Amino acid sequence: MNWLMMLALSSVLLTLLTWISLWRANVTLDARRHEAAGRWLDGARLGAWLPWMSRERAEVHFLQARLWRRYGILVCVGPELKMAQELGWDARLLEREQAFALAQDGQFQKLGSRWGRLFVESGSDAPELAEAYVIWCLSRFRLAEAQQALAFWEADFPEDHRPHRHRGQIAFVLQEWDQAIAELQKVLTLSAGNFSDDVETRLLKAKAHLKLLQFDAAEAELRTLLLDASDRGDARALLAHCLSHRNQTEEARSTLRMILRDQPGHFDALRESGLLELKLGRHADAAGFLERATEIHPEDAELRQALAKALAGSGRMEEAESHFQFMEQASPALLRLPRQTTELAQQPGNVALRFEIAETVWMFRSRAEGLLWLKSLLEFDPRHAGTHQLLAEHYRLTGDEQRATEHHQQAASIGRTQP
Repeated sequence: MNWLMMLALSSVLLTLLTWISLWRANVTLDARRHEAAGRWLDGARLGAWLPWMSRERAEVHFLQARLWRRYGILVCVGPELKMAQELGWDARLLEREQAFALAQDGQFQKLGSRWGRLFVESGSDAPELAEAYVIWCLSRFRLAEAQQALAFWEADFPEDHRPHRHRGQIAFVLQEWDQAIAELQKVLTLSAGNFSDDVETRLLKAKAHLKLLQFDAAEAELRTLLLDASDRGDARALLAHCLSHRNQTEEARSTLRMILRDQPGHFDALRESGLLELKLGRHADAAGFLERATEIHPEDAELRQALAKALAGSGRMEEAESHFQFMEQASPALLRLPRQTTELAQQPGNVALRFEIAETVWMFRSRAEGLLWLKSLLEFDPRHAGTHQLLAEHYRLTGDEQRATEHHQQAASIGRTQP
């Protein structure tokens, strides 16, 4: 008899513990106290296995899906929602949670008309939804809409550092260096030592300081970053850039050698090594580094110009000529780029202007960045022949013959249907 009473009492206590834990998990999730929510969910699992608690088990899976999504671990969301569904959880709540996950994953085309409703229903999920929307706007260069969303986000969640991070990135793209530095400093103040945010923020802030020739400030950010991320070759290469401009050439060269020892094909280190040797008048050494860097990014016009100077300085004039010609071709387009970027921020739907920018970036600055521009353009005009032609060339150069053929065929098909 005593044994049965103890079993019954234990069951009652476990049931109460589960209800309390689920209640607290909901409260802490709404308060965005994610670590605490995780602990309460762990407590809820202790009793959710009881046979009469299938609804509670469903809620545990549902709340765990929300928590994974908040952490950005989207691959774990689907299985938890599936378990919640099998246990009979509310279909409307499951559908909304799946929609939030789609938004965070950037699959906006699957949301359709639900997009506006999600904002109304977002509640404590507003920061994740706002960030998804801002990223969507930025991928299409809709800067005015992104800025408006950031203003609402900051007003509702003033302690969140992420609106300032996105503003800093926008200011950097628009070459508003002082504004970028100010916003990125707010990120560092508010993020409270979040490792990944600190590293990327300090790196971008250092780049903004370098644009203003503030080498001391850039070096300070980079040295702080490298205390926690000593394996970041891109940051070490930027540090070498600072050291070079401060005429600390031996330390700069030593820093670059360290990167290339571990990563012989590191583009930033090869480029910076070439520029350092060129500055010191060691043209043959400079050409060696810059030729290796150009093999990686032959579209980089500034790199090609530096290589041309190094080749000419080492008596290889014929080889230098093609690189000088490339820079002459690139210069007018690159000089127009800042003005065009500003115009596009005001006219995001201007497809012709967007294609000019995409083509210039792809041809003369960065194929990877140009690819993003081209993909975004197709969302404005899926039948833009020039974009398909350039994408076909991009994929041909990268060895993706299947995609190259697909885009070539689409460009040809569009050409046949146009008058």
